[in-house]
Amino acid sequence: MQTVNFQDIIKIRERGQITLPVLLRKRLDWLEPQSVVEIKAEEEKLVLKPIIPTKKMKKEISETNWNILEKKLNKIRTWGDQNLDLTKFVIADRRRH
Repeated sequence: MQTVNFQDIIKIRERGQITLPVLLRKRLDWLEPQSVVEIKAEEEKLVLKPIIPTKKMKKEISETNWNILEKKLNKIRTWGDQNLDLTKFVIADRRRH
């Protein structure tokens, strides 16, 4: 694993979310969308460490995500509004957070 020296200031949003700076994401080849990381607190710092999934783990994660997504979509379908535009729903949801 490569060593990358990097320092920046970021803001923690209301729900505890952070956005990792683009430069950092570009420098770390293991850091990409949907990456799974271990986070741990050490004294006054947080440490992120990649979890490199095996093929079996990737398959399980993919199947689990599909099952969760399917359950959520089925729940949304029961809300009664057959004209629900999921794209608009997701955009509005993101804006609220």
